[in-house]
Amino acid sequence: MLLVPVVVVGSLLAVAVGLRDRRDSGAGMIAARAVERSRDLWLSSPLAFAWRSTIGTLLSWAVGIAALGAVAGAMLPSLEEFVAGDPAYAELMATFGIDLADISLGYVAMMGVITGLVMALYVTWRVGAARAEEDSQRLDQLLVRPVLRWRWLGGHVLLAAVAVLLLTGTAATATWACAAVVGADLAYADAAAAVLNTLPLVALFLGLAVFLFGVAPRLVVPVGASATMVAYVLNFVGPPLDWPEPLVALSPFHHLEMVPVDPVGASAAVVMGVLALGFVVAGMVAFQRRDVVGG
Repeated sequence: MLLVPVVVVGSLLAVAVGLRDRRDSGAGMIAARAVERSRDLWLSSPLAFAWRSTIGTLLSWAVGIAALGAVAGAMLPSLEEFVAGDPAYAELMATFGIDLADISLGYVAMMGVITGLVMALYVTWRVGAARAEEDSQRLDQLLVRPVLRWRWLGGHVLLAAVAVLLLTGTAATATWACAAVVGADLAYADAAAAVLNTLPLVALFLGLAVFLFGVAPRLVVPVGASATMVAYVLNFVGPPLDWPEPLVALSPFHHLEMVPVDPVGASAAVVMGVLALGFVVAGMVAFQRRDVVGG
């Protein structure tokens, strides 16, 4: 029985010695690839690189947004029964602006506002990612080439806007699909209207983040995210606690209508859009004039 392994080992040694005599020193019998495979996908421009570097995180946000929408859609059938059996909860929902005459759509409208809060935090993070490129000094390597500052920053703003549209579609689709699965009567147009209603607000906080990037880049995420949360909390707890109307009105969330129960507040949307555009332009002008700041 020991003869077999002895023969195998001897044969392998003989083959190894023979191969060693036939190959060059430091090389192998199988030649290595002369040219490595190109890995330049999505590296053709600063915008393409920004998209490549954020796609993984964007997918994570999309999964979270889809989960939020799925929970909202799945709860619709039991919501009316729960509210009917708990008058105190119904009264609480009424203080948050939910129309008790149409609980389902009122709930969808409220979840749309919450989705808007999440997307406002996302755009703040997205501009914060641009700040991270500057902080790591990767931006220096771009600006020494024929890359204009406004074009680079504008690419990040465009990327944030496209991502918000994708997240909006994801939220609406998940809400509608899960509602359909559990047998709730929710039209896709109503699910989409609830989240599209928040786009002017999201644009406003995107503009604020760009403005902060231009004037105080280290404050983009801490101030931008804090302002978003404070604005939401102000509108959330202000009315139930009877806070002064002028104080609560400082929150952009306060000026969102409960869509699809109510029509879109066109005047508030226009004002937020104009302010967002002004913030973006001011931020870009400030970025053109300030020094690039590392660490």
